[in-house]
Amino acid sequence: MIVEFEAYNKTTNCKGDIINYNPDKIIDYNNKILVAKELTPLDAVFLLNIKGAIIENGSLLSHISIFMRENSKFLLKVKDISVLKDNCNVDINFDKNIIRW
Repeated sequence: MIVEFEAYNKTTNCKGDIINYNPDKIIDYNNKILVAKELTPLDAVFLLNIKGAIIENGSLLSHISIFMRENSKFLLKVKDISVLKDNCNVDINFDKNIIRW
């Protein structure tokens, strides 16, 4: 399946496992691609060791977008995150603005 995205912060093309964000559970997000409806400034503590994040809501000038940019992490916005399931391995192509899995 292929999903188009709007890149707020780009890095090099990336492959990795995705994990859905749940702030109520202690989950190892280390070296994963985080998927969330939206992220708030309070979520920043979980974002230090991830590869990047895919969100459904947010803007280019949000706190999280600035945090991700300052920490060299990518941040992508998609129309519907429900198609991205836990532990799915994805291939993110920044040249074509697509996520493939």
